Amino acid sequence: QVELNSSGLGGYSAGLGYTENDFTASFLAQKSLTEFIFSVNHNVSDKISVATKAAYTDKSMIEVGAALKVDQDSSVKVKLDSDFILTIGYGTK
Repeated sequence: QVELNSSGLGGYSAGLGYTENDFTASFLAQKSLTEFIFSVNHNVSDKISVATKAAYTDKSMIEVGAALKVDQDSSVKVKLDSDFILTIGYGTK
């Protein structure tokens, strides 16, 4: 992505992704290549997926999480970040 304004180049970013079967990885460099985000997602089974994300910005952080499909209409998600904030969610259709 490239941003152009009246004074020239305003900013740019680049991304790269890889997907194979039940695995996805992505890398994003943004804000004129001063911020970096790397993420990985793995579908362990048709009911369980796990993910992690690392970001290097003005405040670096790491997140890990998992999702479990309880049945075809509901799921539970859990996420823990590098500030030790635990998020738990339950959703239904």
